[in-house]
Order: sequence, then C-alpha cells, then structure tokens
Amino acid sequence: MSYKISAKKTPSSSLITSLPEDIIINIFARHFRSLVVSPELYARRSSLLGCTEHYLYAVLFNNETKYCHLYILRRKTNSNRCLILISSVPDIPCGVSFVTVGSRIYVFGEFNVSIDCRSHTAQPLPRMPALMSYTIAGLIDGRIYVIGHLDASSKKMMIVFNTETQMWEPEITKIDIELRSMWSKWSYGCVVMADKLYMRDDKNSFIYDPKKSKWERD
Repeated sequence: MSYKISAKKTPSSSLITSLPEDIIINIFARHFRSLVVSPELYARRSSLLGCTEHYLYAVLFNNETKYCHLYILRRKTNSNRCLILISSVPDIPCGVSFVTVGSRIYVFGEFNVSIDCRSHTAQPLPRMPALMSYTIAGLIDGRIYVIGHLDASSKKMMIVFNTETQMWEPEITKIDIELRSMWSKWSYGCVVMADKLYMRDDKNSFIYDPKKSKWERD
C-alpha cells in the first residue's frame, strides 16, 4: 500500500508589502522613471503587444543657440501633429552626420553619441581614431562608413564604426586625391544603394564600393 503525502505550503510574505509605506513610496519615486524607459521593459512590452512603434525624428538648427536640436513628431488629441523638443538629448553642433540603426540614432563628427529612441537618452561613443568634422556617413552590412575633414583641415579621411562590436575599426583610409574637388564644408550628404555609398556636391557625383575599396565617378 502506498501513501501520497502532500506538504502544505506556507505562503511567504512579500518583501515589498513588509516594508513601511513611506519607504515603498521613496523606492518607486527614485526608480520608476528608469524602469519605464528601460530597454528591457520596452522590448518586453513590444513583444507582448506584437507591434513595433514608428516615429519620425527631425533635427532643426536654432539661430539663437547656434546648435541643432532633436525633435519628435507627435500626434495631439485633436489629430493634429506637432514637433516636440527632446530636451534630454544634448545640443548637437553643426557639421555632424546622422545614421539610424534599429531604435538608435548615431551621431558622428565633433560630437559622437548614440541616441536611444526608446528612452531618449544619449550615450557617448568610443573615441574616434581620428578627429573629424563636417562628416557624411552611411550604413552597409552593420558598418557605418564615416567620411569627413581631418582635424578641420582640407585633408579627407574615412573611418568605419562597427555597430555590432560598438567599436571603431583601426584602419584610417585616405580619400583619393582625385576626389578632393568634390569636398566642401557643406556637402549634400550621401545615400546607400546596392551596398554602395553615393555622394554628390553641386557639380559631380561619386560612388564608393566597400567590397572593392574603390572610388568611382558617376
């Protein structure tokens, strides 16, 4: 004959409920915002809801501060839309480039940060192998190719940031001397098509193929 013996579980009291009310309020007051904006909570909420949120961001220059500022397009209750300043992101100097990767916006130039669009916080990036200004940049296969003026001089260089390792690759590539005529402090930026960088100024168009490490005139 066999017997089944079941042990009666004693309910354990919660650590939170055993604390005085004023201490509980103090804990939540200090840490609630960091919990709400945490990437882990955002990822879990998106997974449970089964949806991805899409937002439009804009960078506008302020004549008074002489800096650029990041805004987000939000819908009001009356269905109108307006740009809201993201005050938690530092002022951004001119002459930088922006690259979006997932929920992050990378900023390269004299000001190098990664902006987390989920929490609207900015984290500094590792130091550039070479200080560059008036940059343009494009993303290809997880690598961001950053091209700009070396130390605010007329020399042009290209460096690569790996978004997976979050590190700069050690190689610094000099821009072919024949392409120097395209560069001015205010270029028209670049776009990525078919895994190539396409750039243009007011006269010429140029293409860079990372697989061949080759520049071409379009």
